[in-house]
Amino acid sequence: MTDIKAEDEYLFHHSVNVCVLALVTGIHLGYSKADLLTLGMGALLHDIGKVKIPKAILNKKGCHTEQEFEIIKRHPIYGKQLLYDEPYCTIAYAHHERYSGEGYPLGLKGNEIHPFA
Repeated sequence: MTDIKAEDEYLFHHSVNVCVLALVTGIHLGYSKADLLTLGMGALLHDIGKVKIPKAILNKKGCHTEQEFEIIKRHPIYGKQLLYDEPYCTIAYAHHERYSGEGYPLGLKGNEIHPFA
């Protein structure tokens, strides 16, 4: 989290907000305390891969080019590399997957996606 905050104040606040929303959802779903801890940590760290994206691209005002967006889409891969412990690396890797299969980086569908992602 220190790396995230040092890199980008917005990203830090986004990560905290995602954590709060994930925990509220997990509580609503009846997750155990152990699962809530895992979910919360994964949510805090889900965008850690963005520390490897150039700031000029990440913080660009306006629309990104296709090439810039392809670079941004690498952050789940970088997150998986940085968070080699399960399930945190899987959460970071799969947090942009979509139930329909239209997400990235793997295009996973439905139950193929880790529930914490």
